[in-house]
Amino acid sequence: MAILEAKNISKSFNTGTHTEVDAVSNVSLSVEAGDIILIMGPSGSGKTTFLTMLGGLLRPSSGEIFINDQSIEQLSVDRLTKLRRDHLGFIFQSFNLLENLCAWENVYVGGLGAKNRKSKAIELLKRLGLEDRMHQKPRQLSGGERQRVAIARALINNPPIILADEPTANLDSKNGFEVTRLLCEIACQEQKAVIIVSHDERLKRVAKRVIIIEDGRLVKEELGQHQKYCQHHKS
Repeated sequence: MAILEAKNISKSFNTGTHTEVDAVSNVSLSVEAGDIILIMGPSGSGKTTFLTMLGGLLRPSSGEIFINDQSIEQLSVDRLTKLRRDHLGFIFQSFNLLENLCAWENVYVGGLGAKNRKSKAIELLKRLGLEDRMHQKPRQLSGGERQRVAIARALINNPPIILADEPTANLDSKNGFEVTRLLCEIACQEQKAVIIVSHDERLKRVAKRVIIIEDGRLVKEELGQHQKYCQHHKS
């Protein structure tokens, strides 16, 4: 059963010259628990706009998005904010960490509404291999460590859906592989849906499905190579 579904969603932007540009045009997607979906396409093709709409951060011009069979278009701002907090975890290309807070504090502030959030923040950082780095501020961490802090922050409310925008873009090959492994592990072991926007071809090996978007349209869908990789990481 789909836990996230987009039905014929489109997004147009006014260019200020009395014309509109279609950033996303009539795209549909159904996502189930445990899915790892990779969204690829040229720069400016509408990938991030599509992901932003899936996350309820941008309203589509037309079409509907459902999370657990609930249309998010019908929700008030307060209810939509709560739904995002409880059901969605976001991972950004630029990490989006607060520079004046240490690692565990950055995870802690993402856990509004979570019980025992300090202990959860520390537990997540330990799980992600940052036990000795949790008191360091972002400027004292490597790119790979900062992205793992961002992953912990995305997980603290135990959301069923993770949305990741170019999570390996600012990382070297070694750290990019580690982040890829962690995202695959999260999907396989915890049955979370992970949706990734990326130019990184290496992510195809962990994806269940690969979606290609060009000029705002879904032009191709193909199978990824996740099955063998995922089975290897199951406990």
